[in-house]
Amino acid sequence: NAEADWLLSKSKGTEEVFKYTLWYLTRWTETSKIMGIDECFLYLGENYYLKGLAPWVDSAQMAKYEDRWRKIAPNIIGQPAMDLRMVDTSGKNVVPLYSTNADWTILVFWSPTCGHCQKEIPQFDSLYHAALKKHNVKFYAVEADNEEEKWTKFIQEHKLNEGWIHVHDPKHTTNFRAFYDVYSTPTVYLLDNKKKIAGKRIDPKNVLGLIEWLERKQEREAK
Repeated sequence: NAEADWLLSKSKGTEEVFKYTLWYLTRWTETSKIMGIDECFLYLGENYYLKGLAPWVDSAQMAKYEDRWRKIAPNIIGQPAMDLRMVDTSGKNVVPLYSTNADWTILVFWSPTCGHCQKEIPQFDSLYHAALKKHNVKFYAVEADNEEEKWTKFIQEHKLNEGWIHVHDPKHTTNFRAFYDVYSTPTVYLLDNKKKIAGKRIDPKNVLGLIEWLERKQEREAK
Protein backbone atom coordinates (compact mmCIF):
# COMPACT_ATOMS: atom_id res chain seq x y z
CA ASN A 1 0.00 0.00 0.00
CA ALA A 2 2.80 2.39 0.89
CA GLU A 3 4.65 1.69 -2.35
CA ALA A 4 1.46 2.18 -4.37
CA ASP A 5 0.91 5.53 -2.67
CA TRP A 6 4.52 6.51 -3.44
CA LEU A 7 4.24 5.59 -7.12
CA LEU A 8 0.92 7.35 -7.52
CA SER A 9 2.19 10.49 -5.76
CA LYS A 10 5.06 10.64 -8.28
CA SER A 11 2.66 10.41 -11.21
CA LYS A 12 -0.01 12.87 -10.10
CA GLY A 13 1.41 15.74 -12.11
CA THR A 14 0.77 13.97 -15.42
CA GLU A 15 -2.80 12.81 -15.96
CA GLU A 16 -2.08 9.97 -18.39
CA VAL A 17 0.81 8.62 -16.31
CA PHE A 18 -1.34 8.71 -13.15
CA LYS A 19 -4.19 7.00 -14.99
CA TYR A 20 -1.93 4.25 -16.33
CA THR A 21 -0.19 3.74 -12.96
CA LEU A 22 -3.46 3.40 -11.08
CA TRP A 23 -4.87 1.07 -13.74
CA TYR A 24 -1.72 -1.10 -13.64
CA LEU A 25 -1.68 -1.35 -9.84
CA THR A 26 -5.40 -2.07 -9.74
CA ARG A 27 -5.16 -4.80 -12.35
CA TRP A 28 -2.13 -6.39 -10.71
CA THR A 29 -3.60 -6.44 -7.20
CA GLU A 30 -6.98 -7.66 -8.46
CA THR A 31 -5.53 -10.65 -10.34
CA SER A 32 -2.45 -11.50 -8.25
CA LYS A 33 -2.08 -15.10 -7.09
CA ILE A 34 -0.09 -13.96 -4.06
CA MET A 35 -2.07 -14.54 -0.87
CA GLY A 36 -3.14 -11.30 0.78
CA ILE A 37 -2.64 -8.94 -2.16
CA ASP A 38 -6.42 -8.55 -2.35
CA GLU A 39 -6.05 -6.21 0.65
CA CYS A 40 -4.07 -3.86 -1.61
CA PHE A 41 -6.82 -4.01 -4.23
CA LEU A 42 -9.31 -2.99 -1.56
CA TYR A 43 -6.97 -0.24 -0.36
CA LEU A 44 -6.76 1.28 -3.84
CA GLY A 45 -10.53 1.19 -4.08
CA GLU A 46 -11.12 2.92 -0.76
CA ASN A 47 -8.39 5.53 -1.18
CA TYR A 48 -8.55 6.38 -4.88
CA TYR A 49 -11.64 5.19 -6.74
CA LEU A 50 -14.19 5.84 -4.01
CA LYS A 51 -12.65 9.25 -3.37
CA GLY A 52 -13.28 10.34 -6.94
CA LEU A 53 -9.66 10.16 -8.13
CA ALA A 54 -10.47 7.95 -11.12
CA PRO A 55 -13.15 9.92 -13.01
CA TRP A 56 -12.43 8.06 -16.26
CA VAL A 57 -13.93 4.83 -14.90
CA ASP A 58 -17.49 4.43 -16.15
CA SER A 59 -20.41 3.43 -13.94
CA ALA A 60 -20.51 -0.18 -15.15
CA GLN A 61 -16.84 -0.79 -14.34
CA MET A 62 -17.15 1.02 -11.03
CA ALA A 63 -20.09 -1.21 -10.10
CA LYS A 64 -17.97 -4.30 -10.81
CA TYR A 65 -15.14 -2.96 -8.67
CA GLU A 66 -17.48 -2.07 -5.83
CA ASP A 67 -18.95 -5.57 -5.90
CA ARG A 68 -15.49 -7.13 -5.55
CA TRP A 69 -14.45 -4.71 -2.78
CA ARG A 70 -17.65 -5.49 -0.88
CA LYS A 71 -16.91 -9.23 -1.08
CA ILE A 72 -13.24 -8.88 -0.13
CA ALA A 73 -13.69 -6.50 2.81
CA PRO A 74 -15.03 -9.05 5.38
CA ASN A 75 -12.24 -11.61 4.84
CA ILE A 76 -8.93 -9.74 4.70
CA ILE A 77 -6.00 -11.59 6.31
CA GLY A 78 -5.58 -10.51 9.94
CA GLN A 79 -9.26 -9.77 10.52
CA PRO A 80 -11.44 -11.82 12.88
CA ALA A 81 -13.37 -14.39 10.88
CA MET A 82 -17.12 -13.89 10.72
CA ASP A 83 -18.74 -16.41 13.04
CA LEU A 84 -20.98 -19.05 11.49
CA ARG A 85 -23.73 -20.95 13.27
CA MET A 86 -24.56 -24.02 11.22
CA VAL A 87 -26.20 -27.36 11.87
CA ASP A 88 -24.38 -30.69 11.89
CA THR A 89 -25.19 -33.81 9.88
CA SER A 90 -28.03 -34.72 12.26
CA GLY A 91 -29.79 -31.48 11.39
CA LYS A 92 -30.43 -30.87 15.08
CA ASN A 93 -27.28 -29.45 16.65
CA VAL A 94 -26.07 -25.90 15.96
CA VAL A 95 -22.28 -25.75 15.91
CA PRO A 96 -20.75 -22.23 15.91
CA LEU A 97 -17.46 -21.77 14.11
CA TYR A 98 -16.09 -20.05 17.21
CA SER A 99 -16.78 -23.15 19.32
CA THR A 100 -14.00 -25.00 17.48
CA ASN A 101 -11.30 -25.69 20.05
CA ALA A 102 -8.03 -25.78 18.11
CA ASP A 103 -4.78 -23.91 17.59
CA TRP A 104 -5.61 -23.79 13.88
CA THR A 105 -8.98 -24.13 12.20
CA ILE A 106 -9.18 -24.96 8.53
CA LEU A 107 -12.47 -23.50 7.35
CA VAL A 108 -13.40 -25.22 4.10
CA PHE A 109 -16.45 -24.66 1.92
CA TRP A 110 -16.97 -27.67 -0.32
CA SER A 111 -19.46 -29.78 -2.23
CA PRO A 112 -19.59 -33.57 -2.64
CA THR A 113 -20.33 -33.13 -6.37
CA CYS A 114 -17.35 -30.81 -7.00
CA GLY A 115 -14.51 -32.58 -8.81
CA HIS A 116 -11.77 -30.58 -7.07
CA CYS A 117 -13.42 -31.19 -3.69
CA GLN A 118 -13.63 -34.94 -4.33
CA LYS A 119 -9.86 -34.88 -4.76
CA GLU A 120 -8.78 -32.34 -2.14
CA ILE A 121 -11.01 -33.23 0.82
CA PRO A 122 -9.52 -36.76 1.16
CA GLN A 123 -6.06 -35.21 0.68
CA PHE A 124 -6.72 -32.86 3.58
CA ASP A 125 -7.78 -35.84 5.71
CA SER A 126 -4.63 -37.80 4.84
CA LEU A 127 -2.51 -34.76 5.63
CA TYR A 128 -4.33 -34.37 8.93
CA HIS A 129 -3.38 -37.86 10.06
CA ALA A 130 0.17 -37.56 8.70
CA ALA A 131 1.11 -34.10 9.96
CA LEU A 132 -1.64 -31.61 10.81
CA LYS A 133 -2.94 -33.43 13.87
CA LYS A 134 0.22 -32.67 15.86
CA HIS A 135 -0.32 -28.96 15.21
CA ASN A 136 -3.77 -29.19 16.87
CA VAL A 137 -5.67 -28.55 13.66
CA LYS A 138 -9.43 -29.00 13.24
CA PHE A 139 -11.57 -28.76 10.12
CA TYR A 140 -14.81 -26.78 10.14
CA ALA A 141 -16.17 -28.15 6.89
CA VAL A 142 -19.19 -26.44 5.33
CA GLU A 143 -21.23 -28.26 2.68
CA ALA A 144 -21.95 -25.42 0.29
CA ASP A 145 -24.52 -26.72 -2.21
CA ASN A 146 -27.27 -28.42 -0.15
CA GLU A 147 -26.49 -31.89 -1.46
CA GLU A 148 -27.35 -33.46 1.88
CA GLU A 149 -27.65 -37.12 0.87
CA LYS A 150 -24.47 -37.07 -1.24
CA TRP A 151 -22.71 -35.07 1.48
CA THR A 152 -23.32 -37.58 4.27
CA LYS A 153 -22.50 -40.47 1.95
CA PHE A 154 -19.15 -38.88 1.01
CA ILE A 155 -18.30 -38.35 4.68
CA GLN A 156 -19.06 -41.97 5.50
CA GLU A 157 -17.26 -43.43 2.50
CA HIS A 158 -14.09 -41.46 3.16
CA LYS A 159 -14.31 -41.82 6.95
CA LEU A 160 -13.98 -38.09 7.57
CA ASN A 161 -14.37 -38.33 11.32
CA GLU A 162 -11.42 -37.45 13.53
CA GLY A 163 -10.56 -33.77 13.31
CA TRP A 164 -13.64 -32.89 11.24
CA ILE A 165 -16.68 -30.82 12.16
CA HIS A 166 -19.24 -31.21 9.36
CA VAL A 167 -21.95 -28.57 9.06
CA HIS A 168 -24.31 -27.05 6.52
CA ASP A 169 -26.86 -24.25 6.17
CA PRO A 170 -30.06 -25.82 4.78
CA LYS A 171 -32.21 -22.78 5.61
CA HIS A 172 -29.74 -20.24 4.14
CA THR A 173 -29.47 -18.15 7.30
CA THR A 174 -25.73 -17.39 7.46
CA ASN A 175 -24.99 -15.61 4.15
CA PHE A 176 -21.64 -17.41 4.14
CA ARG A 177 -21.05 -16.90 0.42
CA ALA A 178 -20.97 -13.13 0.87
CA PHE A 179 -18.90 -13.08 4.07
CA TYR A 180 -16.32 -15.54 2.75
CA ASP A 181 -16.41 -14.73 -0.96
CA VAL A 182 -17.35 -18.30 -1.86
CA TYR A 183 -17.71 -18.20 -5.65
CA SER A 184 -16.17 -21.64 -6.24
CA THR A 185 -15.43 -24.79 -4.27
CA PRO A 186 -13.38 -25.68 -2.44
CA THR A 187 -12.75 -22.32 -0.81
CA VAL A 188 -10.36 -22.70 2.12
CA TYR A 189 -9.31 -20.38 4.94
CA LEU A 190 -6.82 -20.89 7.78
CA LEU A 191 -7.83 -19.38 11.14
CA ASP A 192 -5.62 -19.05 14.21
CA ASN A 193 -6.61 -19.92 17.79
CA LYS A 194 -8.45 -16.59 18.13
CA LYS A 195 -10.26 -17.21 14.85
CA LYS A 196 -8.39 -14.49 13.00
CA ILE A 197 -7.84 -15.14 9.31
CA ALA A 198 -4.24 -16.31 8.87
CA GLY A 199 -4.50 -17.60 5.29
CA LYS A 200 -6.95 -17.93 2.43
CA ARG A 201 -7.36 -19.74 -0.89
CA ILE A 202 -5.05 -22.49 0.34
CA ASP A 203 -4.92 -26.20 -0.51
CA PRO A 204 -3.40 -29.45 0.76
CA LYS A 205 -0.09 -28.64 -0.95
CA ASN A 206 0.65 -25.49 1.01
CA VAL A 207 -1.33 -25.50 4.26
CA LEU A 208 1.26 -27.40 6.31
CA GLY A 209 4.08 -25.13 5.19
CA LEU A 210 1.97 -22.08 6.02
CA ILE A 211 1.18 -23.35 9.53
CA GLU A 212 4.83 -24.18 10.21
CA TRP A 213 5.93 -20.74 8.98
CA LEU A 214 3.33 -18.99 11.13
CA GLU A 215 4.33 -21.00 14.20
CA ARG A 216 7.99 -20.07 13.70
CA LYS A 217 6.91 -16.43 13.38
CA GLN A 218 4.92 -16.69 16.61
CA GLU A 219 7.95 -18.16 18.38
CA ARG A 220 10.19 -15.33 17.20
CA GLU A 221 7.68 -12.69 18.28
CA ALA A 222 7.33 -14.32 21.71
CA LYS A 223 11.07 -14.00 22.45
